[in-house]
Amino acid sequence: MTCLDQIFVAQRSDLQACLLRWLEVRLGEAGFELVVRDEGSHLWDEVLVSSGHAPSLLTHSGLCFQKAVNAPRVQQLVDLSCVLRMKGGRDSLVAWPLGVVWDDAEHPRFSTLGLNQMAPIFAANIAPKILRRMLLAMHEIVEELVRVLRVPCVWSEAWSPRRSYSPWMVSERARGAPVRVRDEMIIDLQRPYPEIHARFRKSYRPLVRAAQRHWKIEARTVVDGTIWERFHALHVAVAGRETRPEASWDMQYKAIQNGDALLTTVEDTDGELVGGAFFFLSQHEASYAVAAYRRDLFDRPLGHGAQAVSIQKFQKLGKSWYWLGSIPDAEHQPEPTDKEVQITHFKKGFATQVEPSFLLGPVPSGAEK
Repeated sequence: MTCLDQIFVAQRSDLQACLLRWLEVRLGEAGFELVVRDEGSHLWDEVLVSSGHAPSLLTHSGLCFQKAVNAPRVQQLVDLSCVLRMKGGRDSLVAWPLGVVWDDAEHPRFSTLGLNQMAPIFAANIAPKILRRMLLAMHEIVEELVRVLRVPCVWSEAWSPRRSYSPWMVSERARGAPVRVRDEMIIDLQRPYPEIHARFRKSYRPLVRAAQRHWKIEARTVVDGTIWERFHALHVAVAGRETRPEASWDMQYKAIQNGDALLTTVEDTDGELVGGAFFFLSQHEASYAVAAYRRDLFDRPLGHGAQAVSIQKFQKLGKSWYWLGSIPDAEHQPEPTDKEVQITHFKKGFATQVEPSFLLGPVPSGAEK
């Protein structure tokens, strides 16, 4: 029985700490060391930036939010996300969002804090010899976890504007991993705004103009506690209940304070908050996360106006891309709800383009290393 088998057989309450120690030893044997994401958040975000495109979903702030939302929804969540570098080295090489979730006692799955298992992100210009050694060590670690957990691992690559495969995708394909394409809704913020507006769904264009005439819409990178609580209260009123833990709201507010998010508010002529939308930010990208609009105004274009004003703010902040989200397909699991289908249709009307991202794996049994 291996050390890893013993960790799982013991069913220790400190499973995450034990697995991180095991991971540290296994990487050390290959000449690498790790820094846990929570202890090196600046290093994590530096790797994302140095990769050439930092997915806003995977920034430290974005992952803290996902953890706060999803941890109470599962029986156990093990967060192994870490930064890898050479032993004694100063350069951070990889941001690895590895994790395992148990939906119940019998059903573990690889998962980045309740999301799909996201693929690792590599800093640019890693020496080929070091990259090969690192990929081999990472694959061996994953193989051991797959064997002990008895579940396959499917990797989800975050959308990126690059037109070449990531090192992880090259490596997985060489090992025989099947690839499935997923469609992503994107706005190219490097285009002039009038050109972006002209690409909105035809029916949206007059709605955007009407919204900006009738309501005060402001995209805020500075949000005081009063405004944030008004948005929180609106969300609860629209949903009819608290839909997620207080900690997740705290994480969102902290993200704004750290410059990793913004809130767009929609107010009527009396200054009453009638809508709002929250977006995560990275150095390169913005992403749509949460929105709430007063129910008695659902037939009014509040959301259309909020999107248009936010897009213009992203451009002023120097962002290059706005990731609106994925389009569910026939193989999407779980099957999207009617609400999710409606939201996807709404967002797609703003996209300047639909581009591919990739799901990789599982690697066939017995594949070459």
